[in-house]
Amino acid sequence: MEKKTQKDKTERKPVRMANFELLRIIAMLMVIVLHYIVKGNMSAELYDDGSAENHLWWLIEAFCNVAVNVYVLISGYFLVNAKWKVSRLISLVCQVLFYSILTGFVAYILFFVVQPDFALSVLNKAGMTYQFGLTTWLYIFLPIEYEHYWFATAYVIMYILSPVLAIAVKNMPQKQLRVVIVALLCFFSIPKSINPYLIPTDSYGYDFGWFICLFLIAGYIRLYGIKFFNSKIKAITVYVISVLLNWGVASVTGAICRESGKLDYYTDMTYAYNYILVLISSVAFFYIFTYVKIEDGFISKLVCRVAPFTFGVYLLHENIGIRFVWPYMLGAHTSGLFMVSVCRMILAVVAVFVIGCLVDWLRSGIFSLIGNLFIKRFDKKTEA
Repeated sequence: MEKKTQKDKTERKPVRMANFELLRIIAMLMVIVLHYIVKGNMSAELYDDGSAENHLWWLIEAFCNVAVNVYVLISGYFLVNAKWKVSRLISLVCQVLFYSILTGFVAYILFFVVQPDFALSVLNKAGMTYQFGLTTWLYIFLPIEYEHYWFATAYVIMYILSPVLAIAVKNMPQKQLRVVIVALLCFFSIPKSINPYLIPTDSYGYDFGWFICLFLIAGYIRLYGIKFFNSKIKAITVYVISVLLNWGVASVTGAICRESGKLDYYTDMTYAYNYILVLISSVAFFYIFTYVKIEDGFISKLVCRVAPFTFGVYLLHENIGIRFVWPYMLGAHTSGLFMVSVCRMILAVVAVFVIGCLVDWLRSGIFSLIGNLFIKRFDKKTEA
């Protein structure tokens, strides 16, 4: 067997698709928007507050609520044809541990040792009391097991199962795969979308079971596509209409609840990731970017360079030590005109994204350095 040259290795290196990398960036920006609004108490429950301003915040949430599903769809779309690597799993877990432990320690030192009064005042604005007890440290040191980051826990499990899922997707007949997806939707999505009462097995899409369902949908799209979305206009139309319907259902049920005291559960549930309208808008939003073309050049290279750091952005700003602090540090829940608050939110979101990317760039460099040292040591032992 011929020895592979460096050129061969370079040619075999996967090429990133700028349109999907742009989608990954936009999805993470949407995630930050959601966290700013929710954790910054910018919006109140629709069954408590029927003001126009509150409805506008919920409308923004509705347009951004596709973010998590889209992020998983992107992963499933590529993982279905990707080679599974244990090194990728180890890197993923180490990345979660890096942010969980390091950010947790820094937050503890800054907010509960150096500036405890500041942390207390910020948390009071959020209507919270918070202490670093034993449970908190377990969250920090066992982030996957304790769901420090629920998304990371579900994503890691999905990645572990991804080779099995990929084999199933590629070897099942199209009709059979479609039946499996519909069956999963009948468990995770459809009944809860039409039933106004709590279903005990429903996790609102915050679990790896829903991620597996999204993986299969993404795999189906990759192999067969969805004929209905045969144009960008259709995808945009479905996205906008499903988002507005989602917002409308929440608004109507919220109004009913304010008058009668009923449907409070259903008002909240309409924004769950596994709610059928959220799923439809997520798939439509994903399809919009299949039609986006980004020519090779500076923009394409920049997008592909930044996109890999997006997961680090999430792990940084959602750390248990700062997730309820940073929105207030960046101007959330302050009085003022609605558009002023929106502009303040945009600046905060951009700041969190940029800082998160820079931190993950540094983290990536540290991991690469450590990885190279291990590789060199392994090579020396092998040569000996």
